[in-house]
Amino acid sequence: IRNDYLDVDALESAAMAEHFAIEATETALTARIPLRKTWDDYLATVDGHDRKELRRKLRNAETKANAKFSCAQSEGEVLESLDRVFGFMKQAGGAKGIKAQWTYRPMFRRAAGPLVSSGRMKVYQLHLEGELAAGLIAFPSAQGPQLWAAGFDHRFARWSPGVVLFGMAIQQAIVEGAAYFDLLRGE
Repeated sequence: IRNDYLDVDALESAAMAEHFAIEATETALTARIPLRKTWDDYLATVDGHDRKELRRKLRNAETKANAKFSCAQSEGEVLESLDRVFGFMKQAGGAKGIKAQWTYRPMFRRAAGPLVSSGRMKVYQLHLEGELAAGLIAFPSAQGPQLWAAGFDHRFARWSPGVVLFGMAIQQAIVEGAAYFDLLRGE
């Protein structure tokens, strides 16, 4: 977690009050995308080829697959969306699929209610052809959304649901006035 997302003094004070100690260790830098005031201003910062591909994929998904972006924010919506996202991750297979089924799903079922009710978690959703095609778990912050994990339904792979969802989520973050789009740790 970046220092500007966390009140370290308050955390240390709360930990000490409960007889815990805090140790901060930098393990890796997180990928953070600086945003601009408008979508067009943001796109101007993207490599020409990538900008063209992003526009093409968004246009195709919107015109040919009726792409719709939404955000699950109530506890019921988030729980339903999380279940689907973890199902998509399981569908991908491998270690991520196993963790989605046996670790992430039960952990998030327990944590989702308090996180959602305090405004600290939501799930971005992409619908294609009238069905939920992808989801992205986000933790809102004053600087912008922190993104934890995503999954998509492989039946919709031809529409590049991951790219489209991230593009639409970046657009939403810009509309909300976010300074950054934080990808947390990983690629």
